[in-house]
Amino acid sequence: FQLRVNEALELPEMGPGEVAVGRMAAWKPERRGGTGPWVWSLLAGRLPAGTQLNPQTGEVSGMVRSSGESGFTLEVSDANGATARRLYVLRT
Repeated sequence: FQLRVNEALELPEMGPGEVAVGRMAAWKPERRGGTGPWVWSLLAGRLPAGTQLNPQTGEVSGMVRSSGESGFTLEVSDANGATARRLYVLRT
């Protein structure tokens, strides 16, 4: 008999920072704990125009097409149904 205890699923505060308009963006939020596989989703807000979320990796990538500030909440769920969410801000 073996008991395995996983760390609680969490998203640290590290955000994407700034990206220049007309440039490729690729940012992956840090995730700690939980049990894979993980599924990422956009819970609220909007990603910068021209970018998209990869639901398997959590990476936000694409060609940034407009300037401004984008606030969005990402949620990650693990294989046991645990969830974590965090608001991020990306400036372009």
